[in-house]
Amino acid sequence: MPTERVYTYAPAAMSDPEAARYVGLGETLFRQVMARDGVKPVRPTAGRKVWRRKDLEAWLDRLAGEATPSGETNPWPTLEPNPWHR
Repeated sequence: MPTERVYTYAPAAMSDPEAARYVGLGETLFRQVMARDGVKPVRPTAGRKVWRRKDLEAWLDRLAGEATPSGETNPWPTLEPNPWHR
C-alpha cells in the first residue's frame, strides 16, 4: 500500500487521489462528478494531469451558491473610481 502524502498546506495542483480527498469524495465518484460538472484537469506534461486547487474551490463555491455570476468569489465590493483622484 502506498504511503499517503501529508501536507501542512493545500498544494496548488493535485493528482486524482489527492484532489478527490481534498473535496471529500472517493476517486471514482470524484472523476464522475468532475466530468458531469465540466471541471477539467490541467495537463502540465503529456503524461500528467493535475487538478488546480483554485478550480476545485470554485466548484465547491458554486455548489454552495457562493459564486458570483462570473464564477469567481469576491468578498470585496466593487468600488467605483473616485472622480476626484487623478
